[in-house]
Amino acid sequence: MSHTVSSRTSHRRGAAFIVAAAAALWGLDAYFRIPFAVEISASSLVFGEHVILVVATLPWLRGAMRAARKLDLRSWIYLIFIGAGASAGATVLFTKAFTTGDAITPLMLQKFQPFVVVLGAGILLRERIHPRYAFYLVAAITGAWLIAFAQPFDVAAPTLKPALYSIAAATLWAMGTVLGRHLSVHLEFKELTTLRFLIGLPAAFVIVLFDGAAIVPASENIVRLVFLSLIVGLLAMLLYYYGLRRTPAVVATIAELTFPVVAAIVGYLKFDAKLDGSQWLGVGVLSATVLLLSWQSNRHEEQIVDIPEDTIKVSV
Repeated sequence: MSHTVSSRTSHRRGAAFIVAAAAALWGLDAYFRIPFAVEISASSLVFGEHVILVVATLPWLRGAMRAARKLDLRSWIYLIFIGAGASAGATVLFTKAFTTGDAITPLMLQKFQPFVVVLGAGILLRERIHPRYAFYLVAAITGAWLIAFAQPFDVAAPTLKPALYSIAAATLWAMGTVLGRHLSVHLEFKELTTLRFLIGLPAAFVIVLFDGAAIVPASENIVRLVFLSLIVGLLAMLLYYYGLRRTPAVVATIAELTFPVVAAIVGYLKFDAKLDGSQWLGVGVLSATVLLLSWQSNRHEEQIVDIPEDTIKVSV
C-alpha cells in the first residue's frame, strides 16, 4: 500500500546532497577519460576499471555474497542488469561516444536520463510525483541543455552514431538508478557497490573480447587508471548508493545532474573549452535547481513525491 513519506520515516537528511556530490565526482570523469579514450579502446578501459574495482571491494565480498543469497529472483535480475548494463555496458557506450563524436554529444545523455527515471520509477517503484516536481524537472533539463549546447536553438548532432551511443547509455544508467533504488532496500550500500562491480567484470570481459581489444592496458596507463577507478568509480559509487537508499529515484535523477555542471567546468579549465553566456547561465540554473530540490526534499519530501512503504529503507 502506498503512503506519503513523513517525518516518521528514516529518510536521512542530506541524502539528496550526497547523491549530488557523487555525481559531481562523476563530472571529473572527463578529465581522465578523454585522454584515455584516444590512447586505448573503450572496452579495454572499462574492463581495466572493473578489475581494479573488484580487487578494491574484496574486503566486502563475503558480506555482499551472504546478503545476495537472500535476494529473490526479481532482485537478482535487477542486480545482473545493473552490473552488466549500467556498470559495464553503459560505461563502454559513454566512452565510445567520445571517440566517435565530439566532447559535447555525450552530455546529451543527461537530458534524456531523467525522463526514463520518472517513467521507470512510476512503473517499477510506484513513486508518484507531485505537480511541483515538474518545475524542477523542466528547470533541470533547461539548465543541462544550455550547458551542453552553445547554440541552444540550433542543435545538430555531428553523426548519428555518438548520439545513439549516448541515448543507449542514458537509458541503461537511468534504469540503473531505478533498479538500484529498489535493491537499496535489501542491500547495504557497500554490498550493492561490491556486487555491481563483481557482476560488471565478466560482462566487461565479454565486451572486450567481442571488440577484439587489448585485455591489459599499457603499463604507462596503470597509475591514471587506478586513480580513475578508485576516485571517480569506487568513491563516487559508494556515496551514490549511500544517498540513493534514502532518496526517491525521481529526486536522485535530478541531483545527478551536477555531473554536466562539473563536466562543463572541467572542460573549461582543462580542455580550454569556451563557454558563452548561455552556457554559464545553464550552469547557474542547473546548480540552483539541484540545490533547491535537495533542500526541498530534506524539508518537505512529501510535497515532491509519494513513496510506497515497501521501497523505503528502514535501517540507517
